[in-house]
Amino acid sequence: MNFLKKNWYYVIPVGLLALPVIMILFISVSYGYNLDESIACFKAFGQESTKFQALKFTESNFRKIEPGMTGRDVFELLGVPLERHDNDTKWVYSQPMSGAKFFHERAIMMEGGKVTQVICRFHTPESK
Repeated sequence: MNFLKKNWYYVIPVGLLALPVIMILFISVSYGYNLDESIACFKAFGQESTKFQALKFTESNFRKIEPGMTGRDVFELLGVPLERHDNDTKWVYSQPMSGAKFFHERAIMMEGGKVTQVICRFHTPESK
């Protein structure tokens, strides 16, 4: 405590340096992103805009989806997708709002009525 009384002027710079790190860790934990995606999301703060399926979708339920689950299991956890593409093999649960370049992409790839891939990433203009 004596150190802080003598060196109080270090608190603000340390806090300013720690804030981005805390935000990146928060993004990583909240959305389940790796470090690169968390940093990209942090850099795009204020520029991203995502529309999620409104009725049943939650991040925690989306994380429960695993390859091999049936379409019925997915429907029970997440509800009806916003869109279905490619002969019902891609279920989209999030979309960019109009004009947004950055958004949280959530989609499920299906084959033969079963989940083959779960897409959970921060979409940037460079993403494919």
